[in-house]
Amino acid sequence: MHQSTLEIRKKIIDALRSDIVDLNNHIQRQFNISRQAVNKYLRVLEEEGFLTSFGKTKNKNYQLGEIRQQSKIIKLDKKIDEFDVYSQDFKWVVENAPKNIQEIVDWGFTEILNNAIDHAQAKTVFIVLSIKEKELFLTICDDGEGIFNRIKRIKDFDSDQRVVLELSRGKLTTDDENHTGLDIFFSIEAFDFFAIYSNNHLYNFNNNTEINLEKYGFEKVFKMGDDLGFSTAVRMSIKLSSTTKLKDVFDKFAKAPEFEFDTTIVSLYLVNEKQNLVSRSQAKQATNRLEEFKFVTFDFKGIGSIGQGFADELFRVYPNKNPQISFDYVNADVEVEKMIKRVKK
Repeated sequence: MHQSTLEIRKKIIDALRSDIVDLNNHIQRQFNISRQAVNKYLRVLEEEGFLTSFGKTKNKNYQLGEIRQQSKIIKLDKKIDEFDVYSQDFKWVVENAPKNIQEIVDWGFTEILNNAIDHAQAKTVFIVLSIKEKELFLTICDDGEGIFNRIKRIKDFDSDQRVVLELSRGKLTTDDENHTGLDIFFSIEAFDFFAIYSNNHLYNFNNNTEINLEKYGFEKVFKMGDDLGFSTAVRMSIKLSSTTKLKDVFDKFAKAPEFEFDTTIVSLYLVNEKQNLVSRSQAKQATNRLEEFKFVTFDFKGIGSIGQGFADELFRVYPNKNPQISFDYVNADVEVEKMIKRVKK
């Protein structure tokens, strides 16, 4: 789409957000184009679902439609506040969404943008927030060091895969004095889909085995990221029909009365991309830092079998060394269940 066309479409949306009285005349003056040309843009936007209209011909009025999108490239400095960015430029996209969706997007947007500001040492971010086909999509890209590279350097991890595993369980931060490591963990749990692209690797934290890259917009994100020099892209989505509430997510993993973040889920498929879990060293990766929690659930979704050494370390050796932790597991198939019972005897 030609740049001038994009500018006109965006101005029309912005004008509707600002309650401009005579929309057609306003756009005519802005771009020095005819009434007929403006009507053509309005008609196309209405056909695409970005606008709805009421009234006839010259008396026709417009309002924002169900499909909404806002994108912006933002230069970062110390004065940037993630809450201001969200409320001033993006919150209108979700103003008609259910309250629980608004709260989740508010959390995810501000927390991930704060990561780019405080941790990534980024100079620029590119943000897209959109609603289409009853689903909300949020993308935040930055041109910083790269999330996997930064964590590997500071925490001395040996691979991107290790970084992903540690991020997924929570309480991982490169700034212990100012951050708690809650942001990505709670975003993963609240959104239907959460993925990070960096170092030419795409990691899907929700273990959706079939990802439609075109649907989730990653192909466009990759291209734009490459063109603009972005090092990290975080992509989230949630259906507008989702019943997930942010409060319930917090209550599940930070139980009363202390409301301390003491519960986590370890997605074991993140230990090894090939899903071969056989060794004690792999189990030690899976149990790293779990002493920071009181309740731990091992999730075997996507894991067809495990080795005896892995199972013994996970369900006998480590629990015996850490009796203060309560362990559970979910999504274990028949073969995995057999091995767990064998080492627990």
